Amino acid sequence: MANPHKQAVKDGKGTVYTYQALQRRVQTISDALVNAGVKRASRVAIFQQPTADWICSLLAIWHAGGTYIPLDSRSSLPRLAAIAAVAKPHAILCHNETEAEVPHLNSSSTIINVDELGESAPTITATQAKPNVPAAILFTSGSTGTPKGVILRHTAFRNTIEGLTKQYNIRAERVLQQSAFTFDFSLDQILCGLVNAGSVYVVPKDARGDPLAIAHIIRTEEITYTRATPSEYTSWISYGAEDLMKATNWKFAWGGGELMQPSLRQSISSLGLDGLKLYNSYGPAETITCTKTEVPYTDFENDDNDTTDIPAGFPLPNYSIYIVDHNLELVPQGVSGEIVIGGPSVAAGYLNNEKLSSRKFISNPWDGTGVVYRTGDIGYLRAGDGALMFQGRVSGDTQVKIRGIRIDLADIEASILSTAEGALHSVVVSVREGDVLVAHVQFAAGQPYSSAAEEKAFLRSLRFMLPLPVYMVPALFIPLDTMPTNAHGKIDRAAVLALALPQTEHNPAATTTDLSETEKTLIKIWKEAVPEGMMDAVPIHPEQTSFFELGGNSLLLVRLQVAINKAFGIKLSLVDLFGAASLRAMARRVESAQRVEEVAGQGEN
Repeated sequence: MANPHKQAVKDGKGTVYTYQALQRRVQTISDALVNAGVKRASRVAIFQQPTADWICSLLAIWHAGGTYIPLDSRSSLPRLAAIAAVAKPHAILCHNETEAEVPHLNSSSTIINVDELGESAPTITATQAKPNVPAAILFTSGSTGTPKGVILRHTAFRNTIEGLTKQYNIRAERVLQQSAFTFDFSLDQILCGLVNAGSVYVVPKDARGDPLAIAHIIRTEEITYTRATPSEYTSWISYGAEDLMKATNWKFAWGGGELMQPSLRQSISSLGLDGLKLYNSYGPAETITCTKTEVPYTDFENDDNDTTDIPAGFPLPNYSIYIVDHNLELVPQGVSGEIVIGGPSVAAGYLNNEKLSSRKFISNPWDGTGVVYRTGDIGYLRAGDGALMFQGRVSGDTQVKIRGIRIDLADIEASILSTAEGALHSVVVSVREGDVLVAHVQFAAGQPYSSAAEEKAFLRSLRFMLPLPVYMVPALFIPLDTMPTNAHGKIDRAAVLALALPQTEHNPAATTTDLSETEKTLIKIWKEAVPEGMMDAVPIHPEQTSFFELGGNSLLLVRLQVAINKAFGIKLSLVDLFGAASLRAMARRVESAQRVEEVAGQGEN
């Protein structure tokens, strides 16, 4: 064995395995699996907290010839039970911290507590892993609510990791392992560390998702290699910049999993780490990572390329990227279409779902060899260099219909980010009751607004600068310190949607004594016209606050028109109301119309 006494794995619990100790621990767990009847392609689940023994258990499953199924304890027990029901693992590897919860998985699998295994195995046997045998089944959310298992073979991981290592000159790195074990990022972290004679640091349960703790680990453990979502990086820098600025060993910052915004380049640049390189990547779980590219950030303001669009990258060795139309015909460079991926890293299909597998995994119609995966993602190959530019989903969950008009929330988000010119890192637009559009935003690290009042003023001005039709402009802009993320570190749209709207502590329009009688009456009418709760969520300033900021729209404007005409005995057109959307402007329009009515009445006499 090479490097027997070199550190291979370390965790936040104080456990350290050298390569020699790691090999012996893996053999011990592998022997227990074989004794329990595990054979080649037998499914084995790991249900443990994140420690060094998770990695030993993973390698032991492969050593015994089995297929790895992660049951990440951060997922709910009902969801884990649903995965176990679909996967039907032959065995489940737990430890003392999780053993008491194993019955909640409702599984008849053989249970092995790795903490109770004996001394290290004296004899090292040959691995039973084979290239075309399933290495892992990673479960992702399914459209029906049932977890969907992606079957990945050993050859898939070898192709990806070997290609990545050679193409980007990855050596014996000190790798951070903070991603959920159900996320394919975790396997990149583990394998890139170990196959190159580096080491892996497993972030403990209580530090996962804690940006301060993770930033401290990156510095003190002299981490050189990280892989995380852009949302994670932004959080780490926002809260842990003091540590990260001293993380002088950090060399590789791999991004992926979601769109990388240009503001991340500014955030990375603010750390002042000369040796750190930022990379973007793309690849669904069904193909692992298929494209990579370095993202320059030291002179991004003078970059000749469009600074609002960061490439998803270029194919790793042995990958093929195709862009096709709805007839699966190839389209030219620069033309958008569905992204289709080919190569030895394409998954073997979905577990127990032949119908979906046959629709998504098809024979390669272009070179006649192998299988390609239809991603359902939209993108194009950039003219000139052929870089993949990711644009979104073919029919993702960001498409909504509001008052008969189909819009894409991602379009609104992109417009907000572009108009903000780098001040915002991320935006999530959601639809609330009454078809109210609400934008939750996270400011970019290093933005110039030093107070909450300045941030609110910026967001209010931003709302009126958006190059969007009125029906696409969010009524509310709500700043968040950090966006909710799921176990994989991606922005969690469902969690954002579930956030309660803020309640104003003081509503000037409700208590100010200098409001005219017309304005006071309009306040009552607005309250009846706008969606419930909006009057409490938005501070109303007579000269500034627009009816549309309270959730008003074209249909509600009609309701408002009828109510005003009835209350004041006048006739105002929708054009009149649209052009006088603030409380004070609308009151002046009403009073002007009243005077016209009075003059007209006098003339008749």
